[in-house]
Amino acid sequence: MKIYYKNEKKRKIIESFLYNKHILNKITDNKLEAQIHIVDINYSYIFPKIDKRKFLNLIDEEIEKEFDSFYYIIPTGWVKKFSFYERNNISIFLIPYSEHSNLDELKNFVKSIKPCNILPTVFYNEKEKTTILNIFNPYLNLKKEVLSFFKIDETYGSKNNEVSPNKKKMKVNEKKDVSKEDLLKNIKQKKLTSFFPLTKRANSSNM
Repeated sequence: MKIYYKNEKKRKIIESFLYNKHILNKITDNKLEAQIHIVDINYSYIFPKIDKRKFLNLIDEEIEKEFDSFYYIIPTGWVKKFSFYERNNISIFLIPYSEHSNLDELKNFVKSIKPCNILPTVFYNEKEKTTILNIFNPYLNLKKEVLSFFKIDETYGSKNNEVSPNKKKMKVNEKKDVSKEDLLKNIKQKKLTSFFPLTKRANSSNM
């Protein structure tokens, strides 16, 4: 059984790192000799509606004349379960597959870098996009996002706690008659703003 790569660039990539000579010997440049053809598929064109005519476009006319039946095995992230379609001489197998990280790996990644925002790129509709965002919202650094929105420098909080040099100098006639205990108490007292920190919003999916 021979294997034919319709995309010459991909064939060279596979051959560059594939060390199994048994498999390498099965790769051929003769498409009429091969029973297995590796072809490129535009998923946005194929899905969501499976249509025989879309798959016929992937087959060369001379190949169509050479073989009686065609089997398409498509690993894709567009389906969530194994599916099978058959019509006339075409059979299509859809296999749930992703080249990307799984959900747990993505969550751990977002937890580790704590981004201000994420942008989902693969979703069916706005409802699914919102569902995806709700999964990751608890791990986002929304504090930075709020500071950026109001154009507040993060160092402002620490600068605000510093005592101005001018305030350190007090004239003798401005000194108040306070006890040492009261003075220490006032110094240690928290600022009013410390009771209202910028915090993450509650996860709307848990409401």
